[in-house]
Amino acid sequence: MDDLLEMARAGNVRVAARELDRRIPPARQPVWAASLLAAFRDRFPPFPEVQAVYETALERTRWHEAHHAFSGVRALTLAAEENEDTSNYDFLQLAELVAKVTYNASGEDAPFKPSCGLELIALVRTMAEALEDPGVRADVDRLVAGQDAQQDNLVPPPIDYLHPQLPAGLRRVTMAVVEATPASLEGYGRLVDDPEHCRVEIVRWPARGSRPVDADTGDQGGTTEGVFVSEWQGDVLYGRNEAVGGHYILAYAQPPELARTDHAELPRRMMLWHANYHPAGGQLFFPLDHRPFYVPLALPGDDIAPERFVCFRFDGHQGLYIHPDIWHEGVFGLAGTQRFFDKQGAVHARVSVDFAREFGCLLEAPIP
Repeated sequence: MDDLLEMARAGNVRVAARELDRRIPPARQPVWAASLLAAFRDRFPPFPEVQAVYETALERTRWHEAHHAFSGVRALTLAAEENEDTSNYDFLQLAELVAKVTYNASGEDAPFKPSCGLELIALVRTMAEALEDPGVRADVDRLVAGQDAQQDNLVPPPIDYLHPQLPAGLRRVTMAVVEATPASLEGYGRLVDDPEHCRVEIVRWPARGSRPVDADTGDQGGTTEGVFVSEWQGDVLYGRNEAVGGHYILAYAQPPELARTDHAELPRRMMLWHANYHPAGGQLFFPLDHRPFYVPLALPGDDIAPERFVCFRFDGHQGLYIHPDIWHEGVFGLAGTQRFFDKQGAVHARVSVDFAREFGCLLEAPIP
């Protein structure tokens, strides 16, 4: 990140800010900023206002609260200026910048200036240099020196798909249920009559710099295949993907806090809590039991919203192929156990959205 600071000092602040957003996408910046704040927290008093900023940055559904959290810390900073107390001043300014970065990532009106991320980097550099602790300096270097939002310290911990621990009282967003036809699936993928003749797209590995990846390389990882099982157990729909060794809770027929698995009643609805897309390749689902099924889909874009999902209904006689980057969440049988042939890119990269925690909702579709 030193090159961005030099760029900003030379007067190219907007260009530097845009490059920071490229290296660390805004959706990752609050967690990144919170990790920088955490590197210094133990060296300063436990201000409740600073803790509020930290907790807000870690919870996406609260990012819009960061402006209020900023105001709480700002009152402390102004008091320190009035009393000429510099003992905690830099730390309070750091918390202010974390709040600004977090609020800007929320997409709310009246954002702070886009350079606050750059100011954050400059400040933590200065604070680390002032300390005689090489461990802290190493931590700060590790967090800001050229690292992007895909590296380990910025990636959230793996999702526990079998024990998602969803909050109670989630609102529901109803998806439109649409018959799957060649026209309705345009842009998402296509219907498949014969899985043997369905080619799975593999996305070429992206270039890291200005030089392109050689034309005959970067897309040779191939595919993997297996059986995808969709199984209702009471109020819970489980999915098992043998192609990639995955086992998940796909959906619920009752609010998660009320869901039970000790009965055999048919589900009247399905409520989806999570979705994902695969940037590295497409995916094929073909029904082996020839019974109707659902597949919720949304078009590409990391600025995803629950309202963008459409629930496609299939009669069970044709399969579905989806393009890379299409939001989905497996295949949803409508009752009992259903099996599907699954074929997908062997590089199982997955980008997720957690509707429950990010939007406070579940996606719902009725089951006739």
